Amino acid sequence: MASPNDYRPVLLGSDATTYGMARNFYALTGQPVDAFARNQLVPTRWSHIVHVHVVPELDQDATFVAAMHDVAARYDEQDGPLLLVLALIRTPSWWRGTKTNWTHGLFVPASIMIYSSN
Repeated sequence: MASPNDYRPVLLGSDATTYGMARNFYALTGQPVDAFARNQLVPTRWSHIVHVHVVPELDQDATFVAAMHDVAARYDEQDGPLLLVLALIRTPSWWRGTKTNWTHGLFVPASIMIYSSN
C-alpha cells in the first residue's frame, strides 16, 4: 500500500482552502507543499507550509495548459505520482461550461488528478 510520502501534492490556488489542504498534507508528510495560483492571497502569503508560485493569467486556457505542462515537467524526475489538487470553494467560470453529470454543479470543494510518467 502506498504511503502519503509516495505522492507529491501540488495545489492550485492560494486561498484559505488551499492553506487548509496544505496544512493537512504537511501534517502527513512533514514537507512544505507547492501551489500554483494567479494571485498570492492573504491566507497563504506568509505560510511556511505552502510555497505559492504565481502564474499571471492562470485562469486563461492557454496559460493554464502551458502551466500544467510546466508543472508536470518540473516534477517529472520524482519517484511516484504527482497529486494535483484543485482547491476551490466555488465553481470557476471555466468549469461552468463543461458537461458534468452533476445536477447542480455549483460547489466544487476539491478535485484531485493524479499524474504519473512512470
